[in-house]
Amino acid sequence: MSTIANAIALRNLQDDHVAWKLLRAKNAPAIIAILDAHLGGDTRRRTVAEFTSLVEGDLEDLRIRANFELERSAQAYCDQWRADGYLVRRPLLQSRQETYELSTGSFTAIRFARQMIQPHQAVTQSRLNTIVSQIQSLALATNADEDTRRAALLEERARIDEELTALDAGEIQTLEPAQALEQTREIASLARELPGDFARVRDDFELINKRIYATIVNYDEGYRDVLKDIFDGVDQISQSASGQSFKGFYSLLRDADLSETVQDDIDAILDTPFADELSGEERAFLRSLMRMLLDRSQEANSVMTSFARGLR
Repeated sequence: MSTIANAIALRNLQDDHVAWKLLRAKNAPAIIAILDAHLGGDTRRRTVAEFTSLVEGDLEDLRIRANFELERSAQAYCDQWRADGYLVRRPLLQSRQETYELSTGSFTAIRFARQMIQPHQAVTQSRLNTIVSQIQSLALATNADEDTRRAALLEERARIDEELTALDAGEIQTLEPAQALEQTREIASLARELPGDFARVRDDFELINKRIYATIVNYDEGYRDVLKDIFDGVDQISQSASGQSFKGFYSLLRDADLSETVQDDIDAILDTPFADELSGEERAFLRSLMRMLLDRSQEANSVMTSFARGLR
């Protein structure tokens, strides 16, 4: 992309992107801190009344103890944050209440702010090993040459035989504590990006749903084919690129044996001596990781199925 094209694209983002708008907002530090505190942690959705009450308490503390100029009421700020795209307001299923949750742009802005407060050490052996391992796995998985596949499998078998021989001799080599700690934090860093990914998936589902609905009601080109698919039971949302990608993730996560194995592995890691170097927040996040992933994925799946049901 040329300098001019890049500059124009960035200027458009500066004007329109929610994350950029939030970072440039008046009292952005206070807004980001409030949003992160009440919607960026384990709790991702709160009723409008609950969230507004929490914001009211924060505003009072920020005015008195941090000298922030926050003239509006909590209700007014929440309404404004929703209008600006920082918050998404949705109906609560099987209830007359509504909830607030973070928008995709807010997740992006909060993640950026967190990295500014606690910079992530990106140049690590763990991150390089992850990249190299992924490259090697992809290269092997996409290589149709029989000799290459056989050589890789024989090499892997030789490595396993060598480790088994050492184990029989009573030799057990474990990762150095510093390296283990580095890898654990790398895993946590990657996992912290997933809530924002879930928000983007839900946004994609909403956009696809609106596009399909508009095609039907406006009699746009191809609307007959869209209607036929719906009447034939074809779920166009789940068949979309976003839907297919999410279904693969969701199916893997719903594998009970895999989920239990991963949870057991996390518990075992946290019981090792090196894990004592992790903060309480890091330990709690990792301990609840699988539950968080399952909860968020179930929410996204409910959104996808409810849109498909609505179209039918």
